Amino acid sequence: MAMISIETSYGTVEVTVVDKCGAITVPLLWGDTAQDPALGAVVSLILAHACEGVDVGSAEYARGINVALDAITKED
Repeated sequence: MAMISIETSYGTVEVTVVDKCGAITVPLLWGDTAQDPALGAVVSLILAHACEGVDVGSAEYARGINVALDAITKED
């Protein structure tokens, strides 16, 4: 089992991977019908990457996730 923490501007994302399966805990606020599908996609991608062995705990990966989250949550 591997526990990986990804520090984001929106809190810590915790990913647990066990035998190519996993679980993810996100600190993001849900309930915005415009943002939720995009947030769900990012969360699914993080978990898929972690399960396939991508180093989601790296600083570079966290920066990329922050860019994606900023784009999703940016207010016009």
